[in-house]
Amino acid sequence: MKVRKMPVYETDDQGAKIKHLSAKWYAVFVDSSEALRRLPLLEDRKASEETARTINAMNSIRASGDTMPPDLARYIETMPPVIRSKLAEWGILSGSRVAATQPLAERLTDWTTALLAKGNTARHAELVTSRARKAFAACRFKLWTDISPSKFQSHVADLREDRKDARGDTIRGISAQTFNFYLQAVRQFCRWMVRDGRASESALTHLRGLNVRTDRRHDRRALSPDELRWLLNVTGQSAERFGMTGAARAMLYRLAVETGLRAAELRSLTRSSFMLEGPDPSVTIAAAYAKNRRQDTLPLRANTAALLREHLAGKMPHAQAFTVPNRTEVSRMLRADLADARRAWLESHRNAQGALEGQGGTFLAYRDGAGRYADFHALRHSFITGLVTGGVNPKVAQTLARHSVITYGCGDGNG
Repeated sequence: MKVRKMPVYETDDQGAKIKHLSAKWYAVFVDSSEALRRLPLLEDRKASEETARTINAMNSIRASGDTMPPDLARYIETMPPVIRSKLAEWGILSGSRVAATQPLAERLTDWTTALLAKGNTARHAELVTSRARKAFAACRFKLWTDISPSKFQSHVADLREDRKDARGDTIRGISAQTFNFYLQAVRQFCRWMVRDGRASESALTHLRGLNVRTDRRHDRRALSPDELRWLLNVTGQSAERFGMTGAARAMLYRLAVETGLRAAELRSLTRSSFMLEGPDPSVTIAAAYAKNRRQDTLPLRANTAALLREHLAGKMPHAQAFTVPNRTEVSRMLRADLADARRAWLESHRNAQGALEGQGGTFLAYRDGAGRYADFHALRHSFITGLVTGGVNPKVAQTLARHSVITYGCGDGNG
């Protein structure tokens, strides 16, 4: 491979051709396909010679079919994009290597496609890619080579700071849990870039999430057995709300408390998800909709199976078992049903002030005296708490709760 300046011809005012040398140095070589190539490099000779040596090494690797060493892969990512693109056009450099220099917005679109191809739901794919997109926007990362761990920590940390709006009201910054969600999405994207051969390594591998226990914004509480009985009984006899009858909502809450299924998982269930005949009734959550991306089959109580048979009677195998509202509305729905159940309970205790005071005045309350909430995900919290207080073996409880590690908390923050 030779590094030289190329002749350039210009025409003067009289029409005569004038020859001079190019401002840039060129790499002149024969590639693995025996084609003669002339590639413009840089104006600095020393830098051009270093780039030419790298191109020569790449050409040899391409011809022999060897694996590109990590140090060479990292060097390629720092090369000018126009050089990388030309090498990819000639087949010396794979197109995936060029991808690292293209806008992150385009690579995120590719990642969405890859997630869907793996069997993830459109909702999950959009959720994680939107988190990565927001994090990159906050950090002003436009290219793969812009990604820096220190800048990520600094810029995303700014999102955790409280600020004042135009009226002087305080707007709280993002929680530690939300920070972790952003970090998890970005790290997942970076791992995909490396696995897919589009980048040599991830700059964010060593970053760790924050301890969410030091920044609790929305702690949940378990509903007591008495609270659950009142909730199910009152809701079962109430009118339609958010497109669901009272009986359907009560069945949904009962299933959530008995299985620990999350709202999105319950929303995915169809008639064929249930096996309600025989001595071991069960419900199966498909891997694509489970948070752990694993298919699981959970046992059901015989009396719950009987109620489900009645609820699902007449539905086709692929019909949706429950018309669960979206994430925001499902919590509003439960909150309204809790309020109705609480009013009914207070009415029944209007002449028993002692009993009311004994409950601390928070029986069936959306938010208790300790600031803990009874939102939809609290039904899962109630399920896990029931396993623990019921003396279930920790390993069995872990399996039923579908946690990757044994934990006595809810383990996640999704509603």
